[in-house]
Amino acid sequence: MKYLIIINFILFLGPITSFGQWEVKHLSNDFSIDKIRFWDDSLGLALGSIVVLKTEDLGESWRRIETDLDIDFVDFQFISKDTVYAISSHVFDGNSGDATFIISTDAGENWEAISRIPDKQFLSLHFLNSKVGFVSGFDGIWKTEDNGNSWNMIFSVPDQGFKFGEISQIQFLNDSVGFASLHALDDNSTPSRLVSLLLKTEDGGAEWNQVIEFEDISRFDFHNDSIGFLSGYSKIFRTDDGGVSWNLVYEMATTGQIYDIQFLSDEKIVMAGHPGAFFEGTSFTFLKTTDGGETFSGLDTIGIPLRTVYFLNDSVGFVAGWNGLIMKTSTCGGEIVGNYPWPQSSTNDIFDKFEIEVFPNPINEHINVRFFDTNQKNLRFKIVSIFGSTIQSGKLEDSKIEINDLSSGFYFLYIQDDNGNSGVKKIEIIR
Repeated sequence: MKYLIIINFILFLGPITSFGQWEVKHLSNDFSIDKIRFWDDSLGLALGSIVVLKTEDLGESWRRIETDLDIDFVDFQFISKDTVYAISSHVFDGNSGDATFIISTDAGENWEAISRIPDKQFLSLHFLNSKVGFVSGFDGIWKTEDNGNSWNMIFSVPDQGFKFGEISQIQFLNDSVGFASLHALDDNSTPSRLVSLLLKTEDGGAEWNQVIEFEDISRFDFHNDSIGFLSGYSKIFRTDDGGVSWNLVYEMATTGQIYDIQFLSDEKIVMAGHPGAFFEGTSFTFLKTTDGGETFSGLDTIGIPLRTVYFLNDSVGFVAGWNGLIMKTSTCGGEIVGNYPWPQSSTNDIFDKFEIEVFPNPINEHINVRFFDTNQKNLRFKIVSIFGSTIQSGKLEDSKIEINDLSSGFYFLYIQDDNGNSGVKKIEIIR
């Protein structure tokens, strides 16, 4: 079994090796960041819950851009310095439940909704060039050959015999070879069970075949057609044969989840994730290996889970996540400079201070939320699938949330106030 070295202000596992510093560049209480990416060594974007942040000085400062679209950005890709393609998971402007494809042609200053697919949700995108690209989400995979103006479904989850499911991530290595992760409810088995499958195409998406089944797949990334990393709840695997077989390289002591993985080289890989919040104990939010997974070094951003990581080279990189947090390193990680600019309590401590009750549970039509502190105001909510995908979000009105577009299954309901205090409940929806 491989081992982990945690750099943490609370818990130390094994010998500690300091390897540089992180500096906090942005922090806010009213939104979370789902993805951060750069076009070059100056221009970068960070997108998330109804927010666009832009930097033009290599992440030293971030400017918030207001958009006319009341949407949650879940994924985006630079096509050129000026052109950015993005997708949303949920829309609030009268098109609830529509999967939306959005374009900016001025480096993120302005955005336009180009196309929508009714009653669906997009979760991941990958474009081969400005015209040809793929998106995945609820029920399948779609392909465009006209800059996202129209989409054709090329893979259907229900056609595979599943009652419902999602393709949470899609990645292409070239014009022909691509991978995708499928999560679905198999109600043909007794009892019904959730399945997670890694799919592969070798003909540009025309045909997808199952490579392997996992207990869970939260994130994967392939460096080439042989080497890849994959994570599920509390476990990280490596493949050297294109995904046919996988070796366990790390198993967490608590239930954590990886949300983003990036290869810097064959041997150097960085990851960002959730430290097992809402379960007993915490573990990490940033991980790094410099020997292909033989050993790991990590940092716990205590109290704030991370959602995304992006490095421009072996040294300069960024992580981002909840509470609008963006941190920068010029030494490939390390400790946080100075004092934490947020409470240094465990994630569980923060959430315990914000008590909520959800009823009924299981749920059929709508969610009722009761607060033990009746002074809670200006609240936002987010419903996340057990696979980590944001399904629905918005302002909490009259302590009630309509769930007409959600399928049966288990979800997490997150609620946050203006001060960054949050609460969470596991919910079950039955149709």
